[in-house]
Amino acid sequence: MSDFFKRYVRRVETPPYEQAFAQAGLRFIREARAPVTIGLTADESEKTNFKVSNVRANSPAADAGLQVDDVITSFGGNKFSSANFLKVLARYKPGDKVPVTFMRGGHSLTTTVTLAPPQVFDYRIEEDASATPQAKALRAAWLGGK
Repeated sequence: MSDFFKRYVRRVETPPYEQAFAQAGLRFIREARAPVTIGLTADESEKTNFKVSNVRANSPAADAGLQVDDVITSFGGNKFSSANFLKVLARYKPGDKVPVTFMRGGHSLTTTVTLAPPQVFDYRIEEDASATPQAKALRAAWLGGK
């Protein structure tokens, strides 16, 4: 048990969730929210344009020089808004270099963003239909509080 605490509690190593849940006949599913990471957040109160409300440090957006309050008018030649943000990003893959046009202080500027692999994921746990009888019994006991 001390090895567990050294590796997963005191450090930043990710526990082997897939293996742990598999013992109870469950599958741990991890899905990327978007195929790429850009590292910025939209001002949700702005419906027409994509106004930047946050730029994550060391992200592709930060590396490209984008800043809070920039208004992105074009992303890879496409109109860009908070409404179509994920749809537009879905067209790209990590490593793609995308021209971005934005407004800052009344001036139109252009930069290039090199998109990164996904970093934001959704997780879910599902029953594994092919689980062994022992795994199913462990799951039933665990979820039944026994």
